[in-house]
Amino acid sequence: MINTFRIGSVHGKLNPGGRSEAKIRNDIFLIGFISVEVLRGKNIPVRLVGYEMPTKKNNRNRDECIDLFGYDNNHKPYIIEVKRPTAKDKINDVIEQIFRYEKQFINIYKDVESEIKIKYNWKDFRFSDGVGKIILSGRSFYMNKRKEGTLGSYRELGIYMCSFARISNDEDPYKLLDKFGSKGILRLKIENR
Repeated sequence: MINTFRIGSVHGKLNPGGRSEAKIRNDIFLIGFISVEVLRGKNIPVRLVGYEMPTKKNNRNRDECIDLFGYDNNHKPYIIEVKRPTAKDKINDVIEQIFRYEKQFINIYKDVESEIKIKYNWKDFRFSDGVGKIILSGRSFYMNKRKEGTLGSYRELGIYMCSFARISNDEDPYKLLDKFGSKGILRLKIENR
């Protein structure tokens, strides 16, 4: 069934405005591409193809939706959880959330793959093994968590905890589309190396 997972579709309020997570998420989706700087000169480019993607077939509720969804050059799928820089979420809760989404995605990945094939007219598309996981927020979201020692390393968790590269403060995440939209790519810095 096409449109079950909203791949390649703009839906809901396009410009939620204000200082919401939805504003940040939609701006990133409209930019269309993120690049995670793993090492100096080595990046993982991720093409974004969905936002607020349900984790279950025919789920029209907003609960249990993946904030951003995409795939890299090797077609490895990526689940991206977006948080406002001022969010008070505990990092363990966000980690638990993204692992829950990964388990749910494993049950629907063939259907998502089929929707990509149809929406992008790409009959040979296949996801590669594994699921990439990214938590994305402003630097201040990670500051206290770093002091508390609750971040955990990427190697230990298998989750990239990223902030926005090349912006000076946490006010800028609310203007991502203005700043990076014409470039078509948003660069991310890993906070839990």
